[in-house]
Amino acid sequence: MPWGRVDDTYYDHAKVRKLPRPIRNAASGLYWRAISLCNRQMTDGVLTQEDIDLIDGTPEEVQALVRAGLLERHGKRWQVHDYLEFNKSRAEIIALREKLSEAGRSGGLASGRARAEYAKDRARNRAPRGAKKPPPSDAEGQASPTVLPPSRPVPSRPVPSGALPNGSAPTPGAPPVDDDEGARYGMPHVDDAVRSEAETIVGRSLSTLHGTWAGELDRLVEQRGSGRVVAAMKRAAGRYGADRPSWAQLVASVRNDLEPLPAANRQTPTVETPAERFAREREELAARIAREGGPTH
Repeated sequence: MPWGRVDDTYYDHAKVRKLPRPIRNAASGLYWRAISLCNRQMTDGVLTQEDIDLIDGTPEEVQALVRAGLLERHGKRWQVHDYLEFNKSRAEIIALREKLSEAGRSGGLASGRARAEYAKDRARNRAPRGAKKPPPSDAEGQASPTVLPPSRPVPSRPVPSGALPNGSAPTPGAPPVDDDEGARYGMPHVDDAVRSEAETIVGRSLSTLHGTWAGELDRLVEQRGSGRVVAAMKRAAGRYGADRPSWAQLVASVRNDLEPLPAANRQTPTVETPAERFAREREELAARIAREGGPTH
């Protein structure tokens, strides 16, 4: 969509002051509606009588613009003065659109190839269900010792917004987990009730949930049950109020609710709700007033 430019000196330009005061605003409005039409129809600033009628121009207003030098009369047509000095020509607009279209096609093809390679890698690295993967071997063909993962490879508290359960940040540019490969295949215990509640709270499709957090949510549903997970999600939504949590925040909040730490190990939550922030600031203000000897009410 091309745009017209407005000079910041237009309002008191000498040509504008030549317009008769009783119709100055009406003639100026006609002038800018004419520029808008020329940009939309890519006429390079040329107007016909049909164009003037379309933008409700009166003969008096058109004549005033011609006398002021804002329009130029050429037979049965008019030309916006110096239109191409401040606006793109038809050829420039078409060339720019073709360039943007080609860039979009190239980007779409590159994205498609990247997702296809990602899907192939997942298919190659996934063993059939029920089958055991052979142990990895070193360069000499000897089986490498198996390193068992920790029983719970995620930190207990706190979880920064947007971080992964292992404490790292998502890889920039990594393809999102699609619905079939991630949310459904990788989360066999997550039913439609959990899916619907989670998507309602976060406001995004469950397919955008990072694979590591998807595994954590699936573990909670398997061990605690779908009903308890849904109830914990509703309590988390109540704590955030109108602010939607991220996927990481929602899953961490549900885990903290269903698997609370002992009181001695609890830490201050990393995300403070508006109500909690208001209460804290009120207590801090009362304490400061008390220290300074002022009124405490």
